[in-house]
Amino acid sequence: MNNYENIDMCNILKEYLDYHSKYSQKYGKNTIVLMMVGQFYEIYAVINDEISVGANLNVISDILNIQISRRNKKIKEISYDNFLMAGFPDHAFLKFRNILLNHNYTIVKIDQTTPPPNPEREVTEIISPSTIIDKFNNLDTNNLVSIYINSYPISQNKNIITAGLSTIDISTGNNYVHRILSSNEDNKNWNDEIYRLIQYYNPSELIVHYDSKDINFNNDKLSQLWCIDTNIIHINKNKSSDFLKNSFQNQFLSKYFKNSSMLSPIEYLGFERDPDITLSYIYMLQFIHEHKIENAMSLKKPQFKINREYLLLNHNCVEQLYVIDNKEHLSEKYSSLLSLLNKCSTAIGRRLCKERILYPILDKNKLNERYNSVELFQGKNNTEYIFNLCKNELKKIIDIEKLHRKMSLSILNPYEFYSIHNSYKFILKLTDILFQIPSMKEWMNNYLSLKEDLINFIQDYESIFNIDELEKWSLQNMESSVFQKTIYPELDELDNEINIKKNLLISISKKLGKYIDKNKDEIVKIGCNDKYGWHLYMTKNRSQTMKKSFQNLLNKEIEFKYENETFLKINTDQIKTIQKGSNYHVDLPIIYKLSDDINKLQKKLQVINKENYIEKIKYYYDNHKNIMDNIVCLIGLIDLYSTSAKLSIENVYCRPKIIDSDSSFVDAKDIRHPIVEKIQKDIPYVPNDVKLNEDGILLYGTNACGKSTLMKSIGLSIIMAQSGFFVPCSAFEYSPYTQIFTRILNNDNIFKGQSSFAVEMSELRSILVRSDNKSLVLGDELCSGTENISALCLVAAGLKTLSDIKCSFIFTSHLHQLMDISLVQSIQNLNVYHLKIIYDNENDLLIYDRKLEKGSGPPIYGLEVCKAMGLNKDFISLARSVQLETTGKSHNLLENKSHYNSEIIMDICGICSQKSEETHHIKEQCIANDNNIIDHYHKNSKHNLVPLCKDCHHKVTHENLRIYGYIQTDKGIQLNYEYIQKNIKDTKKKFNENQISIIKKYHSKFKNKKNSILNLELNENIKISIGTYNKIIENKY
Repeated sequence: MNNYENIDMCNILKEYLDYHSKYSQKYGKNTIVLMMVGQFYEIYAVINDEISVGANLNVISDILNIQISRRNKKIKEISYDNFLMAGFPDHAFLKFRNILLNHNYTIVKIDQTTPPPNPEREVTEIISPSTIIDKFNNLDTNNLVSIYINSYPISQNKNIITAGLSTIDISTGNNYVHRILSSNEDNKNWNDEIYRLIQYYNPSELIVHYDSKDINFNNDKLSQLWCIDTNIIHINKNKSSDFLKNSFQNQFLSKYFKNSSMLSPIEYLGFERDPDITLSYIYMLQFIHEHKIENAMSLKKPQFKINREYLLLNHNCVEQLYVIDNKEHLSEKYSSLLSLLNKCSTAIGRRLCKERILYPILDKNKLNERYNSVELFQGKNNTEYIFNLCKNELKKIIDIEKLHRKMSLSILNPYEFYSIHNSYKFILKLTDILFQIPSMKEWMNNYLSLKEDLINFIQDYESIFNIDELEKWSLQNMESSVFQKTIYPELDELDNEINIKKNLLISISKKLGKYIDKNKDEIVKIGCNDKYGWHLYMTKNRSQTMKKSFQNLLNKEIEFKYENETFLKINTDQIKTIQKGSNYHVDLPIIYKLSDDINKLQKKLQVINKENYIEKIKYYYDNHKNIMDNIVCLIGLIDLYSTSAKLSIENVYCRPKIIDSDSSFVDAKDIRHPIVEKIQKDIPYVPNDVKLNEDGILLYGTNACGKSTLMKSIGLSIIMAQSGFFVPCSAFEYSPYTQIFTRILNNDNIFKGQSSFAVEMSELRSILVRSDNKSLVLGDELCSGTENISALCLVAAGLKTLSDIKCSFIFTSHLHQLMDISLVQSIQNLNVYHLKIIYDNENDLLIYDRKLEKGSGPPIYGLEVCKAMGLNKDFISLARSVQLETTGKSHNLLENKSHYNSEIIMDICGICSQKSEETHHIKEQCIANDNNIIDHYHKNSKHNLVPLCKDCHHKVTHENLRIYGYIQTDKGIQLNYEYIQKNIKDTKKKFNENQISIIKKYHSKFKNKKNSILNLELNENIKISIGTYNKIIENKY
């Protein structure tokens, strides 16, 4: 940084640079000072070959899309006398504030506090991404995380590290604390836990403090360690030793938490045994206080998140299983488990859903309560699903939790109170709907008193506030009373005076308008702005028309009346118009007088109006905050259970069943990967049965056969089940797990300076130290980062160790030699499986069956699979374009899509490559259930449809063509079909006399053909098309 202290420069630049230097040192290089100059916020810098002080204007101008100029544009040289400047008008502040916050800038806002010509300026606000209450992006949460790291000696040359972590979402007031410990045996736990929690909370800003000389971090080091943007990290920003004193801590906390008990503030918050948490929490509050003190007030008590109460997703489990969104896949529709499940209609529901997914629980009673609730919302009221009835009302409810928070701080705008009121009305409507459904009555009876309390609360404030007036105003602009008449007589009187004077203006405008056009209203308009105050204006043509009308009058005196009383008589010669901009303003002394009177009355009214309004909303919050909190809780639950019920029906999820057991286990039938089955549309997903208890699984299979997908599906289903969701299985029994460990990624960590092998060994060590018989370990191609002999030794030892502690685990591997090692052979509770592949010798194809089978399977690997990678998509697209050109078909294949599924392009027949005309359902529509589901997918799923020409479609329906579906092979996805030999078809019909008799009996039994066909397949294993069915019952077969 250049030293400019002794440089002669203009005062405003000196003032700006002083502010910029002070706050950049405090909050980092992503700090910008916005200085008000007149009606603009300006940014200054001096940047040339020798000097660089002030803002980085080149970067900022690109971010804000604003122009850089010089103080004197005529002079090219940049200097302290001719500095760089940029800016924007003050009315655009919110727009540019949001842009800067989304680029992780801290904004120092400096306003003029005295009027020109020599205004004084001071910092009125410091705004950063995590300390702002107003919404500036599309996220439902906005977290600030504070970490205090400590070091304790346990021997002469060895320390262990502990930490306290606090986090808060300022916009809701919700805040949490975590105790983080390490041990002599597990000295890296503190770092893994911090990494995990940073992933959970995804902070907008991170504060890190430490006092020990044994700890030394900088922004770059922490950025690498915890995979977080270096610009949002603030290290050791408060260095006062007072923060370490117990007396200071209690005094500090007493400013924010009032309690009437005999407990000290530290005891009241439950921090007495957690000095690390105390410091992390105090540093967090201090950070908020420095930005805007009000935002640290009226906080809820912090909630302790205790690991033993939850399923712990260790270290980078949420990243490796794609539990929550990461930046790499953020733009994709199904980028994570959270993006799949979090389809809630309200921000309240979405926050609750995320919390439940990140904090799966162990309590069996609570889990069964959640499952029972989901089942209730799966029910129907007449023909309509309950979850759909809820969704219709939920989407009308805004984020009242954040508005309640603003109410607690007395910064809730009147128009926001109006929005709360509307949401309350929709909430009452929603509860009315649910109370009227017999199956929901018992569940809703828990909230009957809450509904009554909400009705009383609404009636209370409706008797005080004029709801329609609330809608019109912000806190800075309350120009008419927002209260019912007689509540505040002084406001009523001011309101009345203002309205009378406004009506006088209206009378003048109407009277003058009649001299322009008798048949139209609002010819002379009324306007109001800062520049002209209240005024009457018209166009140039209308001004001229009015003057001509006045000239034709015999009586030049005009009377202006209000409520049949004359308030002004004036000669038309005195009525002038003055051009102001593109309009012509009526120039009458009475108009100026009325404008001045209205403005004075409004200023007086605004002060009284605002004071009384703030007093009322503070009263309402203090006396009804429990109702508000409980309403938020109820809406979150209804939204979450409605969403979970809808997903379980649409995606064919089953209810988990909890079994009491000393050890954790899972027994899943037809388990599917919840994300992959949504992404993979070209072929049907192949489910598998998996059982894990005290037996581990060693899983073999070729590359790309689905080993990792199967392994991850188990982890994700466990997380879903222990979060209270139904799971993608046909049946699912389990005893809750306490921990999940993953070792899936095997890339070199270039950012941490570690090779893949070093990372693997570090993570394997942590797994072996921390896991037990209630843990699930998922390991993918363990030790692939080292040579074969070492890998065999290490994997064998890992299998033995985990088997001995009776831990549930799945390891995928390509090391077939493991089966020859005596240590592995001696493991009694190890099951070996492989995912089946079939070699089609006739067509030289590897067909991926993907079914789990016992044994290690054949050692067929990479070379066979690589055959499928021979031609890239660009080459195939180029060939297709040549084909289209030579055959004369439209090049725009998107012009003709199947009406069953827009992803099916009706270009060529899937059998003979002629022009397709019809879409064929491989598994017929008639066997779908009431929700249009066949097995575990929708009947119109891409993999159940094939475009056919008329000839081939006829062969499928009436002749010898059989289509079985799509299969995955080493040469890509292919359609599996065959022609039945004609001589067999000609001499023997598909159904014998006995089967025909059964079909006719079912037709008599079931009135609906679809149900008849479905039950024939389920009960008699008779698969029949609707066409053949009709022929049989019409005796035409």
